[in-house]
Amino acid sequence: MRDAGRLVLERARQIQERLAQGESPEELARELASWEETLKDFPSFIDELVKSPDPKVAHLLGTLLSSRSWDKGKAKAIKRGLFKL
Repeated sequence: MRDAGRLVLERARQIQERLAQGESPEELARELASWEETLKDFPSFIDELVKSPDPKVAHLLGTLLSSRSWDKGKAKAIKRGLFKL
């Protein structure tokens, strides 16, 4: 469980840093969609991502939500993250 939590924190920080460096939210959304299968706790990842309010994170989540059809739990996590921002 600790490893999964560490992975969530590491990946969320990585995405926040890449957004801060100017990487496009669209490109990151495509990458995040591929992480869906490897991240066991996708809702916790989204919660961690929105801890630092940033319009770029909101843009990323909006792009992520509209980029494909998500299962109900993951779509709810993304919408909840948008609401928190």
